[in-house]
Amino acid sequence: MPRLRTLFTGAYRSPLLVGLLLLAVSAGWAWQQREGFLVDEQQRMIRDALSLGSGLSILIEQLDMTQPNGFDRLQAVIDEHLELHPPIVCASVLRGDSVLAVVDDACEDALMVERPFGPFCEHPPPGTPPPLWRWHDERAPTDACPQWRVSVGVMRDYPPHIVSAANRRFMTVLILSWLAIGALLAVWIRSIKTRSLVAALDAERRERSVLSDMNLAGAGLAHETKNPLGIIFGLAQRLAQDADASPRQHEIAEQIIDEADRATARLGEFIQFARVPEPVMAPTRLDTLIDSVLAVLQADFDDRQVRVRREGDACTIRCDAAMIQQLIVNLVLNGVQASNAGGQMTIGVKQQGNTAALTVSDDGRGVPANLRADIFKPYVTGRADGHGLGLAIVKRIVDQHRWTIGITDRVPTGTVVRVEGLEVLEGSAA
Repeated sequence: MPRLRTLFTGAYRSPLLVGLLLLAVSAGWAWQQREGFLVDEQQRMIRDALSLGSGLSILIEQLDMTQPNGFDRLQAVIDEHLELHPPIVCASVLRGDSVLAVVDDACEDALMVERPFGPFCEHPPPGTPPPLWRWHDERAPTDACPQWRVSVGVMRDYPPHIVSAANRRFMTVLILSWLAIGALLAVWIRSIKTRSLVAALDAERRERSVLSDMNLAGAGLAHETKNPLGIIFGLAQRLAQDADASPRQHEIAEQIIDEADRATARLGEFIQFARVPEPVMAPTRLDTLIDSVLAVLQADFDDRQVRVRREGDACTIRCDAAMIQQLIVNLVLNGVQASNAGGQMTIGVKQQGNTAALTVSDDGRGVPANLRADIFKPYVTGRADGHGLGLAIVKRIVDQHRWTIGITDRVPTGTVVRVEGLEVLEGSAA
């Protein structure tokens, strides 16, 4: 359900909503086509019934009903030459309320279609010779000369073959329209993906351009700063080791050494962030690598009085070992610095099929809400003494490996950083 909700709120919201609307409209249109087909078939059945009535009326006109046994001859001709097929189920010839001839008396549930004709009388007025039938008689029907009519019964329900044909038309129109809508949506979504890809490539190009400039500036900064820092560091060490210096001078010398170390470390991180090396992919045992990182950082854990443990699956992944080591170091140190004395941290690996997820969780103060969206950007930090390059370097490594990274709150306090999409080469479920 959350993934479906994300689809309708993301970049594909418009095509998906339009697609659903078009699918509903096309379904209604296809049903309308079906109903229109059935109406046309009903009109055709009525026309066939009227045609049958016209044929019977012409037959009556050609027979001289004034001759003896005229009605019997009419019934005999009908029985010999007329055979009804659905949807026409019955027919009868009537004069007034009298039934003169009938075919397939099954009109109980039929839709009756009548064709009146005449009127003409069996016996002409006195003093006139016996005429043949007058087809178009201008006299109105009377009790002595009643109205003639042909009544034809048509099925009220559509025959099965007509219903099947209507359903086939409905399905054909529906499938063709849905295929067309699907093709339209595919083109639309592909265009959105293309635009997103172009935008991403353009952003990456701009970022690489900025990083190239930063790399050049960082190289120059390192060259210009390295020697002065070395001189300052050396002089401070000499002052700290000078036996004739006062305690106050020794204290100042130690402060200079600490600040020089900090400046050197910051400079190294800046240069590391400015570089954009291509990852060298190779099989790496992730659990062994985590254990080695935790062993190296044990002094930092003891200094901060934070307990760190590893848990989860043991697996081999495909990655750049040096980069993933740097990623783990940055995430763990970031969590340790955010934790209070006596806190606990967990670094875990969870394999899911052919991929794995790396999580680093702490019970510290968490990430402020106003920094959550920009926490992976350079120089964005929630600590007063932070510089905001650690997580930016982590994000760079994740992007270069085509993984994903996210930060969520840990209950009741703390932060969980989750890196997903690590390709597993060997493991418990690989």
